[in-house]
Amino acid sequence: MSEAGVEPWTGLCISATLPFSFRPDAKPPTPDEIAAADATNLQTLVVDASLGESRRGLDAAELDTNRQSDLERLESKVDVMLGMLARLAARDRPPGEPCPVRLFARGIEWRAMGAAPRAGISGAVLLQVNPAFAQVLTLSGMVAGQRQGAEGTWVQFRFEGVGERVVELLERLIFRRHRRQVAGSHGPASPAG
Repeated sequence: MSEAGVEPWTGLCISATLPFSFRPDAKPPTPDEIAAADATNLQTLVVDASLGESRRGLDAAELDTNRQSDLERLESKVDVMLGMLARLAARDRPPGEPCPVRLFARGIEWRAMGAAPRAGISGAVLLQVNPAFAQVLTLSGMVAGQRQGAEGTWVQFRFEGVGERVVELLERLIFRRHRRQVAGSHGPASPAG
């Protein structure tokens, strides 16, 4: 059980098929390795959040034509750089095959595609949350158990050693994706803002 007796795989989640792999630990990660993974995860989540933001909400009167053109040129250059980085990262650090997952702020479930790791095994999950940005989240923890679903066996993994700021950004990511999913299910948004 995690905070306040709530399991990490309850509440809002991202339910999707994402590039994923599980890497069991031969030995527990050192504090330096945990801190390095946390810093990379933080950077990845910040970039993912910024990729989701847009200037569509800005009123045209708020930006003069020159500033708007400058921002558009800068944005296109950043898009090109992110695309190049994504291709390099994908070549150097493949996250794994697409797998059905349910990502929560403090844990993850994935559908076992073969032999499922047993409860108590420590390791890390590697997960690519944004196809436009190939950087992988590396979230350490422990296999907490399994559950049987209509689709097969789901492995339940509790995050351990993941910093509170990363957990907060995971919560925001999950909320944004959930909000988009709900908005998409209600049809096209009205142009009024």
